[in-house]
Amino acid sequence: MDQLTAAMATLPVPRALPTNTGAVVAVIGGAANLERTVDLVTTELSLGVRDVLWSGGGSGTATQAGPRLDRQIARRRASGRGSVVVLQAGPGLSVRAEETSLLEQAAPDYVLAAVSADCKRVDVEHWIAELVAVDALALWDLSGTRTPAELLGVLPIAFVEGEASSSLGWTLELASRAMARRQ
Repeated sequence: MDQLTAAMATLPVPRALPTNTGAVVAVIGGAANLERTVDLVTTELSLGVRDVLWSGGGSGTATQAGPRLDRQIARRRASGRGSVVVLQAGPGLSVRAEETSLLEQAAPDYVLAAVSADCKRVDVEHWIAELVAVDALALWDLSGTRTPAELLGVLPIAFVEGEASSSLGWTLELASRAMARRQ
C-alpha cells in the first residue's frame, strides 16, 4: 500500500479550471462523454447554457462554425463573460484540420479532454498529440474497464466520474480493486 501511495504522489496534478473574467474553457470528447463533461464544467464555473458554444454539429443552443465562433468568443472575452467551447472529437478518430484550427483560434485558457476509461493509452496519446495543448482529462466509465489506471500519467486527470480527481482517490480505487480480486 505504501508503494502505491508513493507512486500515486508522483502523478501530475491538474491545474484548476480558470475562473478569471472572460476565461474560455474548451471541452473536447466523443459523443458519449461530451455532454456530461460540459455539464460538469458549467456547474464548476457557475455558467449557464447560453455560455456554451458548440462548434460544428453539436447539440447546444449556440452551434457555430469558424469565423462566427471566433467573433463570438472575442465579444464574450471583451465583455468579461466566460465561455465553454465544445468540440466533438475523440480518441481513435483523426482530428480534422478545421477542428485544430478552431481550437487554435479560440485560444482557450484551459483544454479538457473527455475520455472513457476503456480507451487504450496509445489511442489517447495519439489523439491529444493532434490537438492544441490539452491541460487535463475528464475520465468516465471507470467501472467499465479492468484497467482503470490505463490513462494515469498521460495527462493530469482533473475529474473522474464527475468528481475532482486526487492521488488519494486513485489510491483508494486501485487498492479496493486489488482487494476485490484477491477475494
